[in-house]
Amino acid sequence: MEKLKLFALLSFFMIGTCVNAQTMLIDYGSTWAYYDNGNTPPDSNGLDWNDINFDASAWNTGTAQLGFGDGDESTTLNSSVNAAYFRYSFDVPDPDSFDELDLELIFDDAAVVYLNGTEIWRVNFPPGPITYSSFAAGQSQENELTTNTFNNNLIVTGDNVIAVEIHQHSATSTDISFDLYAFGAVTAKR
Repeated sequence: MEKLKLFALLSFFMIGTCVNAQTMLIDYGSTWAYYDNGNTPPDSNGLDWNDINFDASAWNTGTAQLGFGDGDESTTLNSSVNAAYFRYSFDVPDPDSFDELDLELIFDDAAVVYLNGTEIWRVNFPPGPITYSSFAAGQSQENELTTNTFNNNLIVTGDNVIAVEIHQHSATSTDISFDLYAFGAVTAKR
């Protein structure tokens, strides 16, 4: 009888336990399209640089970590820019296969993250419009790491695009850093 009670108690806890599974979408050290020409990327056929259908084929590509000034970059960017822009396309066969999108961002000094053309995250920036000449609200740590979780309502079947802009905190800032890790997470009661 004691074994049955123990089995019932263990079954109760196992049924209510949250099971986490992950689907990697973007790994650290991935190859990104980037724009570091000292201005906001020009529109392409009326589409902003962060739009899912924007044509970034003329942009440079390089592996992360992307940046300058720290000596740990895999791809060194133009060191005379106030901001740099990045795009990565990833395929999702079934958006319903996960419940949320988890992002880990390495940045210096501020970032704005877009998913399929919609801003989803702003780090070290006040509210309001952002232009190429906008500066961060303050200085970040070198290679600062931050994380955030989003529902997956902006993920579409097929190609998706994460676009990120990284900004300096002042015109005399000496470094920019960028890398990003993204995964879809399943958080379901089993």
